[in-house]
Amino acid sequence: MEKPAHGANGTHSKEFPSDFDRLKTILQQPNTLSALTPEWLDLGFEHRTRYETFNQSFTKGTAGSDQMVAQRTRILLGIKDIWDPIRFTLELADFRAPVADRGQDHNPNFVDHLDIFQLHLDLVSQNFLGTGSSGRLEVGRLVMDFGEGRLVAGHRFGSFTPSFDGMQLILGADKGSDWVLRAFVTQPVQRHTVSPDWNSPISYFSGAAISSRHVPWANGELYLFQLNEGSNLQKRNLSTMGFRVFAKPAKEHFDYEIESIYQVGEVDQTNHFAHRHHGEVGYSFATEWPLRFVYLFDYSSGDKNPKKNFDFLFAKRRAEYGPTGILGIIFPSNIISPVGFRSTLQPISTVK
Repeated sequence: MEKPAHGANGTHSKEFPSDFDRLKTILQQPNTLSALTPEWLDLGFEHRTRYETFNQSFTKGTAGSDQMVAQRTRILLGIKDIWDPIRFTLELADFRAPVADRGQDHNPNFVDHLDIFQLHLDLVSQNFLGTGSSGRLEVGRLVMDFGEGRLVAGHRFGSFTPSFDGMQLILGADKGSDWVLRAFVTQPVQRHTVSPDWNSPISYFSGAAISSRHVPWANGELYLFQLNEGSNLQKRNLSTMGFRVFAKPAKEHFDYEIESIYQVGEVDQTNHFAHRHHGEVGYSFATEWPLRFVYLFDYSSGDKNPKKNFDFLFAKRRAEYGPTGILGIIFPSNIISPVGFRSTLQPISTVK
């Protein structure tokens, strides 16, 4: 179960909370380990076991049936206040698949025995380096989320969440700020089922994003991401740029979102130009159980040569197409969906 984020006025926020933020939210609830520890210490434990199965699949490579038991265990240790302005975060994670019909127990997308998920020191200040703005500098192994998670995000439903070794600077992140600037330089961490995860073979992922909340009905974001794998891995050397404009959902009001993304570069020495566009219009009803209805549009470019398809980098598949585990029917690449509808209902505050 996940607790939704809320904006300053109590409305549901379209900002996508990261896996780490979600775990911290759980830890801050009553009757958790953190409630029993000193104020300067965050300590928590989470375990999830899920059974998945399907049969008569119609997608390529998944014909027939499959089943898997997915287990995810996470331990969080955070130290704050006593070393101000320095904070420390350590998160250990263990992903296993004790039941797997198609070899998922040997696939790092599903299995990663006990390893370091996050390990970073943060420099936190309300007047960062004399700029007059709040800020945070994170150095170490990080988890990052941007926007609605269509390019970079932690995974809630699936086991695989990308992590990165490097540094990230965030300016203007306090609740009262109308703008946020983020910049990072990292090396993506390569997952291994048994041996320790490490950022080898060498690749680089960097970028910057700026967001504005000055106009409530037209929140905006601009971003640029650069992925350089050289001659390693998938040999992707891509520049990805885009923008997002949206209004947050509120009771008895319409909301919307428009996001356009463009990519240029090379994939395995093949010239690459691709783009993706998402649009939605929603309305939130003033019902006892909050109800929202949404119209969706999606387009993502493609080609007979898959190296020219839109590359969704480190995104989650579930952003628009529903939770996915062993069965990923639709990827946000080489698709067009002119008409889609979704409704959400929230019977209690902790269930959506």
